[in-house]
Amino acid sequence: MHAVHDSNKTRSQGFSPCALMKRCICSLLVWKYVILSDSRNLRTIVVICLIVEFSLTINMTLTPGGSTIMDELTSSGGILLIQCASSAVLPSVLQYVSDDIVKFVNLCSCSTAFGTQVWVGSIAGLTMFRTLKRRTFGKVQSKLFPKYAALNTSCSLLALITYLHLNNIGPTDGFSTICGKWEGLMLTYNLLSNVANSLYFIPATTRLMFQIHARENALGLEDEVGQTSPLKRSDKSTNEDKKILKKFNINHGISMLMSLVSMGTCGTYLYFIAQGMRF
Repeated sequence: MHAVHDSNKTRSQGFSPCALMKRCICSLLVWKYVILSDSRNLRTIVVICLIVEFSLTINMTLTPGGSTIMDELTSSGGILLIQCASSAVLPSVLQYVSDDIVKFVNLCSCSTAFGTQVWVGSIAGLTMFRTLKRRTFGKVQSKLFPKYAALNTSCSLLALITYLHLNNIGPTDGFSTICGKWEGLMLTYNLLSNVANSLYFIPATTRLMFQIHARENALGLEDEVGQTSPLKRSDKSTNEDKKILKKFNINHGISMLMSLVSMGTCGTYLYFIAQGMRF
């Protein structure tokens, strides 16, 4: 018990507001230097470094409660506020950024989202399901999927904003103008599917999953590896349990469908971009 207490205390001490502030100030100073620089290559390299630095900061910096900044943002809805603020500010900021960097950000955001979807859906998810006990697997997914949805939504939003900037399409232009090309249509549906997953289907699926886990624990049902809920096969399950299972299956199925739509539209957009590449 003392070892666990000391470990949690050490983790809590990992959060340093001063250190975080210093990293933010240094990043801003570097960004100011990049804006004033005449070298496009230097700008691109530093932008990559700043993106990596920001990602490491929010995913590794611990709060006093022992969770990371990313955990707090996804659980409290703070990431949604950041996304809304970014969508309002970015169109004005991009006017001062070279088109080469904007193109890089557009391609990088789509590639990141597509790679994440392929990895989580095809490799990581199946590997964990076949390795971990089902309830443990569910707990891991409850922490992973809010971040997964936040990343995909942020990437799709960034890709659409940079696409509109590169094609001189204003944010107030009509839907028909934005979706006038296949590329714009793919990015629009990509964003809509990710927003639906992030705001409703993933939280709803997670909430129902924990209700199922609570019933399994109350009935003393066994937790196995690579199996569906034992409530489906148990004689102890009630009609209410069956309703919860049905709701879970519906929400989980739609959530998977939204992920497939997101991955398909993102991959299709990358295909259209690849047609115009020259090597």
